[in-house]
Amino acid sequence: MVKQCQNQECGKTFAAARRDAKFCSERCRGQANARRARAAQAAATPSRVNDGRGLAEARLAAMEARLDGLERVAKAAQAETRQAITTAAEEQGRARDGLRKSVRDLGGRLDGVEATVSQVKASQGSARELRQLNERLAALEERVNEVVLVVNEQQSSIRRLDEALAELIEERETRRSRWR
Repeated sequence: MVKQCQNQECGKTFAAARRDAKFCSERCRGQANARRARAAQAAATPSRVNDGRGLAEARLAAMEARLDGLERVAKAAQAETRQAITTAAEEQGRARDGLRKSVRDLGGRLDGVEATVSQVKASQGSARELRQLNERLAALEERVNEVVLVVNEQQSSIRRLDEALAELIEERETRRSRWR
């Protein structure tokens, strides 16, 4: 779909990848947004105020608007963090369930290997078969060790997420207490 760039300085036609595209490039979008922000700031800035009170009220209103924006950002970050923690906890739960199943399976296999080793020893089996069984047992033990490492890494990730959330909440409370 061919469209015309909405940036006043550009105005080029371009092939839009999306139906709602307004600008031909990131640069044009950035220029248009900066121009719009400057115009909004100029409209919000009071023209010459004769008394200091009007200027102070304008500055206070600007600070309150900025504080509201920061609070929205903090709430969004808190929601994202909660979602990340929830997702991480769900992933850890799934991983833990999978690990439990793997450990049960490995235990069953280990029991089978031990039974086989006993049978081989009882029947005076060959040394080669015994070596193969020992190699399989070692491979299973390696797998169990890998599973334990994965679980430990996930627990560490959850701890880091908890600490980050606590810092965000503390930072938010600090900001609130400063503005009150």
